[in-house]
Amino acid sequence: MNLKEACAELVRIEAEYDVNSLEFNGIKIWPLIRHHVWFGLVGVRDQYKPQSTHSILPRTLAAKILGDIKGLIKRIYILFLERRKAEKDTEIVFMSRPVYLQRLVSGLRIDRIMDPIYFLCLHRLKAEKYYLGRNPGHKSLLFHGRRLISIPRQPVSIGRDLTQKIYDVARGSGMSPERLSADVATSLSEFLAWRAAAGRLFVRRPELRNLYVTSWYFPDMMGVVSAAKQADVEVCDVQHGKQGKFQGMYSWWTRIPESGYEMMPDKFWCWGEPSKRHILESCVHNDRHVPFVGGYPWMDYYRRFVARGTSHRDIDSRRNVLVTLQSPQGDHLEPIPKFIIDYLMTPGLSGVHFVFRCHPNYKSCLDYCRDVLGAVPTELYSISDGAENLYDELLGASHHMTAYSSCCYEASVFGVPTLLFGEDARSIYEEEIRSGEFSWTRGSVDELAAWLSRDNGTENHPRVRDGYIQASLEAAAQIVCEN
Repeated sequence: MNLKEACAELVRIEAEYDVNSLEFNGIKIWPLIRHHVWFGLVGVRDQYKPQSTHSILPRTLAAKILGDIKGLIKRIYILFLERRKAEKDTEIVFMSRPVYLQRLVSGLRIDRIMDPIYFLCLHRLKAEKYYLGRNPGHKSLLFHGRRLISIPRQPVSIGRDLTQKIYDVARGSGMSPERLSADVATSLSEFLAWRAAAGRLFVRRPELRNLYVTSWYFPDMMGVVSAAKQADVEVCDVQHGKQGKFQGMYSWWTRIPESGYEMMPDKFWCWGEPSKRHILESCVHNDRHVPFVGGYPWMDYYRRFVARGTSHRDIDSRRNVLVTLQSPQGDHLEPIPKFIIDYLMTPGLSGVHFVFRCHPNYKSCLDYCRDVLGAVPTELYSISDGAENLYDELLGASHHMTAYSSCCYEASVFGVPTLLFGEDARSIYEEEIRSGEFSWTRGSVDELAAWLSRDNGTENHPRVRDGYIQASLEAAAQIVCEN
């Protein structure tokens, strides 16, 4: 099912079922269930799994005891860290994920979503930054950030009444009732664990008034959001990529209750007017989870403080094509479609080099790329693990290709032409394709060759232009520091 069809299905489900009757411990949990339904509809998955040579052994009693001891030590350690790091005068907290860290030429890593905003607050407000779960590697961070850890819980018992309602939704959307019910129970445990962890953090910060998060729609961040609401802290989700028109966790909410959802942020920070408009147009009676334009300050930060230290693209006769890959989902089943491989297998091909940049959430991307590109001459391509700064790679590119990543907007700002492919891209970027900002192909070797042969006149220096993305550090500072 493509993204447009999946959004229509969400609308149908909300029309046919009383989704707001889905409650757990007094909390309306439709956002959490909708997360699973949405991912099921669009088929989000990491399909490529290399064969393992290791057998899976049953867990012995000794291993279980050792695991219990490790768990107890971890709980004590977490509580020790939280008490040691109490900051009673903190006014604003940023919650991010290590996946948004990108490596600079210096070797340090910057959080493209949160760090430009955090930077603006450093000398104006008492601010803290945290990363959920995985250790971000403190010594390599350009701007200091701490690690927030939750204490794992066993899957909760959701009760017969809630289970039956989940079964009804699952059957109505063509999903496995047993699987959806089990997934919800697991996610609720994760939600509760992170709500408790964040609650312990917030209670020791009585001056805290604002929380900024990103990628709110996973159970861990939903728990953080819920804890903030309980502490009377306003929550804002900062846009991390393309969202709005056909992104089912931001758009097409038609049954938002009058009091809103405890799991959802109060505000949505959008890159520009189009994202804000897409959310407002598709979400009925939404006055509790409000979008506004904050821009994408990372682009302005990069232009001012990073780009001067990078080497700009070497303009020669060779075509340097950056391909930003995405995980398989919806109708996008092959991250590197066959027509690109067929083009690279063209006899006598020269004067072109493709860089396949992995999406940081696509865990088996490197193995997938090595497999499907195995027969392609190695001088025609390279593989990027996605840890390098995207903008440094854009500066070295003459062309950009993607299925439907919002990197196309960023490429446009840098003067790099984009070729989109696939039916999802045609739906999502219909206006931009029609206007000529982006090119599109159904998947043709001849169309790819013709697009690359045209003189697409790239620019040597990054620029910030009006459009889908607004980029201003001053505008962001006014929003955050004067809120």
